[in-house]
Amino acid sequence: MATPAPTPLEGQTSTPALDRSKSGTALYTFQLANPPHVHQSLPNTPFAISLIAFVLGTVFSPSLILGLRVLGVSAWEWVGEHGSGGQLALYFAVLSWFHLWEFLSTAGWGPSKLSVDSYLLNNGYDYAFAHVFGLATHLIIMYLFPSLRQTGWWTILGLLFVVLGQVLRTLAMVHASESFSHLVALQKKQDHVLVTTGVYSYWRHPSYFGFFYWAIGTQLLLSNPIGASAFAIVLWRFFSHRIKVEEVYLVKFFGKDYVAYRERVRTWIPLIH
Repeated sequence: MATPAPTPLEGQTSTPALDRSKSGTALYTFQLANPPHVHQSLPNTPFAISLIAFVLGTVFSPSLILGLRVLGVSAWEWVGEHGSGGQLALYFAVLSWFHLWEFLSTAGWGPSKLSVDSYLLNNGYDYAFAHVFGLATHLIIMYLFPSLRQTGWWTILGLLFVVLGQVLRTLAMVHASESFSHLVALQKKQDHVLVTTGVYSYWRHPSYFGFFYWAIGTQLLLSNPIGASAFAIVLWRFFSHRIKVEEVYLVKFFGKDYVAYRERVRTWIPLIH
């Protein structure tokens, strides 16, 4: 859990002058060492700040939609008449929820690694292309097979995949805490420990398992068998390679302890032990 930022000394009303020529990392370090004065009625932590932003956004969005109805504008009805509005709305809801909790989990349990990149919005061109591909094929399928706009068993399955994947990935980040990283660690840091408790006692690489099924679930929510199949194949190849590379370093960092853990606990991603 993130510890509250240190408060100014009693009677302190200002902080040292800020050198604007410093790099982004240096500025962030400076701000941590010289926090602004706060009233202390709310916790002054990255997690609290980001959670407040989420709550305000949650209040704003539905309020705006409902408020527009006063003017005779119903965005929901317009989308529903011109496409698979419900499926797209659910898709964008789970997509935004995923990126939000990537940041919140880092802010709450891995604050030393916190940055704007923690949202994973800049997760590479491949990631962006995958979602564009999924949306494009969804729109084509809806045009050719309009009956698929209705909710079916695939929608329920997709929702289960999304919820399971999101919960496991978030729990993985929480339990690993400062040992979790979005990048493969090439060097063992002082705070890097082998986590084998919590979800890690049942899943090896639970964050990968969670993302694998979450991503497939997003395409099932869109009634998109092409997208779901493509996501499954591409992600399986990606995680199969990444796990092999990452575990070379994990064995190097933790030796026999990790070898024993790897033999004892599976990834539960199909065909990846």
